[in-house]
Amino acid sequence: MRHPKGRDVRFMMSGGGQNDSDLLFRLTSNLTCLSEEELENLDAKDCTMLLKEVSNFLA
Repeated sequence: MRHPKGRDVRFMMSGGGQNDSDLLFRLTSNLTCLSEEELENLDAKDCTMLLKEVSNFLA
């Protein structure tokens, strides 16, 4: 997973008409180079770990 850049923060701030969970999945996809479908098919434990890590970047 790479560290977020300014463009990632801008993406999260813009929202694009998506809800928070959609944005978090999309940003996680961008940072991990996994597709959103691949994230959805991960075991819940692994997916949660990645989503939490991305959330920590934004805190």
